[in-house]
Amino acid sequence: MSLSTFNIHELLALKPPTWLVDGIIPENSLTALYGAPGHGKSFVALDLALSIAAGVPWQGHAVQKGYVVYISAEGGSGIGKRVGAWLTFHGYTADDYADLFASFIVSAIRINPESEDVDDIIEQTVHSLDYLETLAYEGYGPDDAEPPLFIIVDTLARCFEGDENKQEDMGNFIKGLDYLRDRHGATVLVVHHTGKSGPEERGSSAFRGACDTMMLAERNEESGITLSCTKQKDSEEFEPKPFDLMVISGWDSCVITDGREGKDKKTAELLNILRTAGSLTHKEWFEKASGKVPSKTTFNRILRVMRETKIIVKNNGIYEEMPS
Repeated sequence: MSLSTFNIHELLALKPPTWLVDGIIPENSLTALYGAPGHGKSFVALDLALSIAAGVPWQGHAVQKGYVVYISAEGGSGIGKRVGAWLTFHGYTADDYADLFASFIVSAIRINPESEDVDDIIEQTVHSLDYLETLAYEGYGPDDAEPPLFIIVDTLARCFEGDENKQEDMGNFIKGLDYLRDRHGATVLVVHHTGKSGPEERGSSAFRGACDTMMLAERNEESGITLSCTKQKDSEEFEPKPFDLMVISGWDSCVITDGREGKDKKTAELLNILRTAGSLTHKEWFEKASGKVPSKTTFNRILRVMRETKIIVKNNGIYEEMPS
């Protein structure tokens, strides 16, 4: 092991950490995205992954375009529907797919210091002839720095050997992740579950101690998905970010959208339906709104907010726009 020492002048001259996703995920970091089952973790992780692979802003945050390796250890072939939904929503066609730097592993792998799987995924992705040819086509020369590497492990449980609660076993898992970071310069995102007792991540506290960034995804029918930062080692924690899940027809899957923008858009669409009709019963309005809102629960929530903010009024079971 080679050690580097710094005097005060050299230490202060070190560059500050750079961001893979501005204000959200530092480059070359270990990041955790955790939450209860069904709370939208994988939708958020995939949205991050494909935004980086495409080099497009993630939910308003600038990104570095990088090569993404997504280990879908739980999703199986179903992740194809989610990717297809994302591509459709963002307007990508088959001709555009080559512009996305991404590979998917649809099986569990073993992550520990002795695992051959860790080296195998590198050889089959960023060291593959196809990717090297893609870089050359994109104009990267032999002396150019390659795009950053972003590896998503979805989920910890399926790629973990041993007992999550044992510090030694968790330490071996972390060493496997550090190998990817140190040897290959990767930024690693691990999707993880919460425990039964509350919103804390499951298993040994050694995992939180090793992470640079921790993000909690929580979902309910009223407010959609909220992504909160519970640890940001070298920067300020970002403000909670609200998301909605939008169903994409033809794929039987969803994408995440900005919860604030989505709610404003849905409100405007529902109000336009009411204005066109003049007045509607609850049943009539919901039927006309088919396809505009994902569920009756969302529809009722928007109507309640519209009544509370005096946008609409309800008299004898009939909804009308509040006179200006």
